[in-house]
Amino acid sequence: MAASKPVGLGLRFGCILYDLIVLAAIWWAASMPFAAVDLTVPGTAERLMYQGYLGAVAVAYFVGCWRWRGATVGMRAWQVRLETCHGGGIGWTAALRRAFTAMLSWGCLGLGYWWCLFDPQRLCWHDRWSATRLVRPH
Repeated sequence: MAASKPVGLGLRFGCILYDLIVLAAIWWAASMPFAAVDLTVPGTAERLMYQGYLGAVAVAYFVGCWRWRGATVGMRAWQVRLETCHGGGIGWTAALRRAFTAMLSWGCLGLGYWWCLFDPQRLCWHDRWSATRLVRPH
């Protein structure tokens, strides 16, 4: 297998930007069944269920892409792939752990992502917690 180098923060944010565009389109399509429901009132059960549904759609997008091809659309555009710390493909458990801990990394004002600037292996919190890493072939 060819040597790979770890992915830094700038490239991670590039991938995230592309994936947000793809995810916006997916959310739009996934929202069609809710077109007749008034979701403008904060705190209603319908709105909370809708937000949970969109969260589940996002998790399904990331986990599905990571398991299927080892990369999301944004990662493929930047030639980045996700692998285990030993270089193999990731399983369902690692993918789900990565997805949920990535949300935690964002939820802490992005500190989980900024961590890769100080980590000797350029790993973010969710990389460490899921025993995965983002790499780019040389």
